[in-house]
Amino acid sequence: MSQLTASNFFDHAPTLNPARVELPELGDSAFVYVMAHTADQRDQIESEWLPRREKKELVGWRAFMAARVVCDENNNPLFAPAQYDETAAKFANYPATVCDRIVTVYNKLNGVSEEDQRELEKNSQSATSYAGNGELH
Repeated sequence: MSQLTASNFFDHAPTLNPARVELPELGDSAFVYVMAHTADQRDQIESEWLPRREKKELVGWRAFMAARVVCDENNNPLFAPAQYDETAAKFANYPATVCDRIVTVYNKLNGVSEEDQRELEKNSQSATSYAGNGELH
């Protein structure tokens, strides 16, 4: 192993390997891959979320993320950008454990800290809210 220097640092191609995530809620052997992102890709997702969070849009952070970060074994997105909103709405109706598992793996793979996660989720709402009296709205 050699130390990288200013003159050779960018001579090394980064490795972006997706992570496999088991989804038993969707079948015995169901799984998906989660994308490994560059710094710019991660920033792009976060910059897309912030205006939505401020508008308090109904689809929550986990569904928003799941639609954008699932991929194939070669780190290619499963869904096109034109499909993100429709796909996020579908993820929002899946078991919370599915989206949570995808986002948790994404966070670990891409260096999203717990503090980053809390800030991104801040003020986000889900499509269903709990009234506190046993009724869902």
